[in-house]
Amino acid sequence: MFFVRIQSLRNKIEEIDLALSCSRPDILCITEHWLNKGEEKIIKLDDYDMATAFCRENITKGGSAIFVRESMRYMMIDVKKLERELDFECSAVKVDNLIILCVYRSPNGNVGGFFRKFRRVFQKVQYET
Repeated sequence: MFFVRIQSLRNKIEEIDLALSCSRPDILCITEHWLNKGEEKIIKLDDYDMATAFCRENITKGGSAIFVRESMRYMMIDVKKLERELDFECSAVKVDNLIILCVYRSPNGNVGGFFRKFRRVFQKVQYET
């Protein structure tokens, strides 16, 4: 697994592709991708599927995404009802018996709200997967 806080995926696709070709992780978690809602559908990394992503709709920047190697089977975990811009920007997948969460909280986000949502996500994945 590879994690990166990218601060704009749009202009770093080639650099990420190069890093992935060297390290070849099965899973890539990205925060602060800065993609707009809908833009996640057109982003492509060589040999990877964007399994799930949170993109902001009202505020710029932020976001979280999980890419999974194309040859791997995965299941997206729906956490949309728990997501909130700035406070809890979460992407979640299940790969084999492993639950993977990629979570971002802005420095301007509500810390208490973050921990409440984080606890609820853990409860959700514990009972629903």
